[in-house]
Amino acid sequence: MGWWRVVSSTFWPNPDNLALLLSVIFVTLLGGTLAHSGELDVLTRSVQKVLKRPELAGVILPSLVGILPMPGGALFSAPLVKTAATPYTQDGDILAFANYWFRHIWEFFLPLYPGVLLAASVSGLPATWIMAHHFPFFLIAAGAGWLAVKRHLQIPLPEKTRRFAPDMKNLLFVLLPFMVPVASVLLGIPVWIGAILGIATFSITKRLPLKTLGKFLARSFPWAILFDVIGVLIFKNILLANQDIDKMASFLISKDVPLLLLGMLLPMVTGLLTGLTAAFVGIAFPMVLSFFNAQTLPSVFPILYLSGFSGVLLSPMHLCFIFSCRFFEASFKKVYRLLIPATLMLFAWGIIWLMIS
Repeated sequence: MGWWRVVSSTFWPNPDNLALLLSVIFVTLLGGTLAHSGELDVLTRSVQKVLKRPELAGVILPSLVGILPMPGGALFSAPLVKTAATPYTQDGDILAFANYWFRHIWEFFLPLYPGVLLAASVSGLPATWIMAHHFPFFLIAAGAGWLAVKRHLQIPLPEKTRRFAPDMKNLLFVLLPFMVPVASVLLGIPVWIGAILGIATFSITKRLPLKTLGKFLARSFPWAILFDVIGVLIFKNILLANQDIDKMASFLISKDVPLLLLGMLLPMVTGLLTGLTAAFVGIAFPMVLSFFNAQTLPSVFPILYLSGFSGVLLSPMHLCFIFSCRFFEASFKKVYRLLIPATLMLFAWGIIWLMIS
């Protein structure tokens, strides 16, 4: 297949990639509109009001957004993180890490994520088994992420902490534009349509003049992020079209690499190259799981899944990683200094589980 055909086939006919591009555009426009209007302050201050430790809002908000898988989700939560965490740190690297890390802590076990359901289907293990045995990864991920963020926060003394009384009417108006795209995910409606409806909802409830809305939209249009997404999608399509992962697997098998090590390497490398959970589960797992029988698979499956997902988390191709770094103008290198230790803590638990089982 010629390079031009590979590039063109990335977007046409490819409704999923086109939907992703539209989602990135309109989710960013929604977040930018709310940020420029100052409405995000109402939401974040209200969340901080109900927390005994208001600084936790910067990690709780992306976690809440991350419960539902949605294209462009990192862009959806980024303005919330910026508003909630800025009083405690202005370090874009910390904010990028928090936004990226905490929206993915659910993907180890939550069956709302297609990767978990696909893993259950491919492995033959019940989804309930995966949920139960992968739940510790969720807890460790939350703890590791908080340890990475906490030491960089400048937390004021309790008597100096500013507290805000929530205005329920304004809070409802702020929540409505966010809840519309979330509801669209639950109803099976494309996220980009939900984001457009969210912008319309905000404009109507706040009686925003069209001229002002136009200014907010113009300021928020994600040109740079859009080019990032296009480049990553083309790279992934070329990678899959050339069957590079299959070739790598054949090479490693020919070198008599130990099966457990091979079972960890293939998902990890696939995750690194694609930044997609569905890719390492759908491409690497059918090969890898054939190395183990029904008796040994349950004892090794968590480390196999964790290996693949560690690759996804560390992948420079992961769009959420790119979105977060781009939004907060963060250094990839500095974010990796936080990301690698947190991922290693996760991996250490996987090794412990393997030794115990």
